[in-house]
Amino acid sequence: GKSVECHGHTYSAPGVYNISEPDGEFCVKTTNCHVHLIPTAHTADTVYMCQNGSVTCAGEQFIAPGSYPVKLIGPNG
Repeated sequence: GKSVECHGHTYSAPGVYNISEPDGEFCVKTTNCHVHLIPTAHTADTVYMCQNGSVTCAGEQFIAPGSYPVKLIGPNG
């Protein structure tokens, strides 16, 4: 569901995109945009807590039992 901009064009699918445009009166400049798909990783972790206690998971503090989605950003964005 993400997109990337390369040389004034927006792409949302992986591939190599060639962009040609005039460069002077008799020349054409070609730019190659290489778009790669970075996969999203999903994982589940179970953490136990004492009654009336709290727990920290993925840098967030929780005070009630339940299932909580947490979004983490990896080093590749």
